[in-house]
Amino acid sequence: MRLETGSEALRRALQGRLPPAACLITGPGREALARTMAAALVCTASKDPDQVPCLRCAACRRTLEGHHPDVTEAFPDPKKNRYLIENVREWRADAWVRPHEAERKVYLFHDVRKMPPLSQNVLLKVLEEGPPYAHFLLLADSPEAVLPTIRSRCVRFTAASAEEAGPSPEAAEAAEDFFRRLTEKDELRLIAWAAALESDKLSRDLMRDILLALLDRLHRALREETPLTDRQLLAVIALAETLAEQCDYNLGAAHCAGRLAAACWEVLHE
Repeated sequence: MRLETGSEALRRALQGRLPPAACLITGPGREALARTMAAALVCTASKDPDQVPCLRCAACRRTLEGHHPDVTEAFPDPKKNRYLIENVREWRADAWVRPHEAERKVYLFHDVRKMPPLSQNVLLKVLEEGPPYAHFLLLADSPEAVLPTIRSRCVRFTAASAEEAGPSPEAAEAAEDFFRRLTEKDELRLIAWAAALESDKLSRDLMRDILLALLDRLHRALREETPLTDRQLLAVIALAETLAEQCDYNLGAAHCAGRLAAACWEVLHE
């Protein structure tokens, strides 16, 4: 599972491989990001992942307007205020019908916290063994809205609102500083970075933003020449993803910063 944020993460998800079959999208901007992702999956303008979604072709426009034949929007039953198991079974069966126009079919499940566990298990079967052209975007206010078995099969995206998009200058600066010290492979400078953040009474929200900014920087580094190997970069990416996810729960910010510095030092000397 990967924790991602923003359009840069969307391009990475589409670049160089098949897009993820299932995505769990949380955060205040999840509706907008889900529609953008759906448009990217059916966009006909270009095969270049850096050029999709174009938001101008007929496929993109129809997706954004909500009437592309290969993009299905699923909602809880309005009378029961929850997803009915028979409806989830219908969507699961429909996924095996080949697309009408696009190369892919996309299913947007809105407010999946209203999907009971039994219905989620029905959906799980198609997430595990669905056709390669079917993609499922699950929208929720928090990751806990879905079963652990569902979460484990999803690439996770955290979507900021338009006002919150992108890291704060403070978070971006701290992430860049950490990355610079990481490439220097200096244990004392890594520890000093964590200590400086601890002395500033770092908030959990800011620590999480720093980790998300660091993830963006690390992914860019995979396409650049750095003193770090790809294996080291991927190990630090996995570590930052785990810590960012734990910041949503009860991991203290200072503890998180210390763990990041110590664990990265171990990665550099494995």
